[in-house]
Amino acid sequence: MRSNIFLILLITSFFCASAQEYKELLPELDRTLDQKRSYIKQKEAAIQTKKDALLSAGSSHDLKQRFFLSLQLVDEYQSYVYDSAQHYINKAKNIAFRLQDRSLTGHVRIREGFVLLSSGLFKEAIDTLNSVSPDALNDSLKSSLYSILARAYYDLADYVRDPHFMPQYISKGNMYLDSSMLFVVPGTSEYWAIESLLRMKQSDWNGARDAFEYWMNHFELKGNRYAIATSSLGHIYHMTGFPDEAIAYFARAAIADVQTATMETVALRNLANLLYEKGEEQRAYRYICLLYTSDAADEEDSVDLGGRRII
Repeated sequence: MRSNIFLILLITSFFCASAQEYKELLPELDRTLDQKRSYIKQKEAAIQTKKDALLSAGSSHDLKQRFFLSLQLVDEYQSYVYDSAQHYINKAKNIAFRLQDRSLTGHVRIREGFVLLSSGLFKEAIDTLNSVSPDALNDSLKSSLYSILARAYYDLADYVRDPHFMPQYISKGNMYLDSSMLFVVPGTSEYWAIESLLRMKQSDWNGARDAFEYWMNHFELKGNRYAIATSSLGHIYHMTGFPDEAIAYFARAAIADVQTATMETVALRNLANLLYEKGEEQRAYRYICLLYTSDAADEEDSVDLGGRRII
């Protein structure tokens, strides 16, 4: 009898703590959303610094330096402005062609595949990634190639939602993720990123939760990686029936998206849906309005909101 009472008290305290946590996070999210334009200005300043570095290297004969500076700009733009990301992809491709370096060519095609995938161009992303010869790549790039191919098929499965094709795409994604694991260094941050995703896509919810939490607790995740981990944990807690925990993690992911000026709305949309289900209609309505008015609000900043998160 005492053990049952203790269990009830333990469960009750867990739910109370979870609810309190998300209620403390939501005002922080509101403040962050109010400062969105300042984060965009910070992003633009970082981009300009990298553009200046590339311009300064323009007269240099060190083509590899210009190649990697171009890819740094791809990093900045890939979840921000698609056209600009593709512009610097093309610069890097031209340099790799001039150097006749198969490894660099493979590297930039992998990055192009990710940019295409981030923009929802699934067929183009898969065709680009399949054009890469693994023989020309080191183990790190091989792992990246197979990881992004896996994510392409997972995203395709989420997009089509067809009961016939969806299992095929997920199975193919799992196959590519298994291949990616063969080339990643065990115990690294990249290893746990892949391991976490694999467990989640296999619907191993407890294993996925433990893996994502291990990844977050043992590595300093920043920017997009932190947003991926927290958004994924939000999804896991939602699927396993813990809405308060899910809300807390989606709030963290939404905060990270705004702070990194990532033009990504999945976390905020999921958060709004869960808040609506809990009866917090006013706050949910505000977040939904932000989703549908962000295009118009950000046109002054010339920001393309076409990016998607790769989970």
